[in-house]
Amino acid sequence: MPYYKFDDISFHYEYYGKSKDCLLFIHGYTGDISDWQNQIEYFKNKYTVLALDLRGHGLTDSPKDRSKYTRVIMGDDVISLIEFLGLNKFHIVGHSMGGGIAQYIALKIPSKIRTLTLISSSFMIRQEKDPELSDWLQSRRQLAQEFGMTSVAQQAPLIPDDSMMPEHRIKYERYRLSRMSVDAFIGTSEGFKIQDRVDERVGDIRIPTMIICGELDSETMLKNSLNLSELITGSELDIIPSAQHSPQWEFPNLVNNILDKFLRKHQ
Repeated sequence: MPYYKFDDISFHYEYYGKSKDCLLFIHGYTGDISDWQNQIEYFKNKYTVLALDLRGHGLTDSPKDRSKYTRVIMGDDVISLIEFLGLNKFHIVGHSMGGGIAQYIALKIPSKIRTLTLISSSFMIRQEKDPELSDWLQSRRQLAQEFGMTSVAQQAPLIPDDSMMPEHRIKYERYRLSRMSVDAFIGTSEGFKIQDRVDERVGDIRIPTMIICGELDSETMLKNSLNLSELITGSELDIIPSAQHSPQWEFPNLVNNILDKFLRKHQ
């Protein structure tokens, strides 16, 4: 398992293939590289595939300073790995928070990015626009601080857990959450509220963009995907029926086909 050192943090990443076309995957909040297991297996013989565990997630170190988990900081982590590996051009795919980080990277180094794919994507959470989600996140932060991550892992999800997610995957995600650092969990959640102006500049993205979302995702997340499709000129939108927040696990074959077709169009 390769590791890379940056900002006094040891980052875990996986790197497959020798194609000139590179495909970079960025997972979401509380996720890890395994969020892309089905995509890595599908694409690693067609592209050079790169995925990493973000700071505080998976096998990457978790800083105790909770202010070190903003989108800008995590985006710069990813850029540092890109530079370390010497990648000149690549496709980028981000899920949920990872899509928010991908938006930052697309705005910072647009000349390096061939395409941008945003799955169930958003980042900044505004209390006035989504009090239900904001209150739920706050309750989880308080639960983590007072009782630890095992209690958070046992908390009911924001939307009913009746998705197409395999049962073994649901169990793994609960186990993974129970082992996450409290500092990383709270710090990343607090980082959602930081004003970094990326959301205001999304309309400046001129990279070919695909937006994928689940029809049964939360109302706010679905609305965010629709808004992104309107803001990013020329973007494509694919809403997957019966999918919730993680279509890459709920309907992996369909997501792989959508992504494969989009990438081939822009090779």
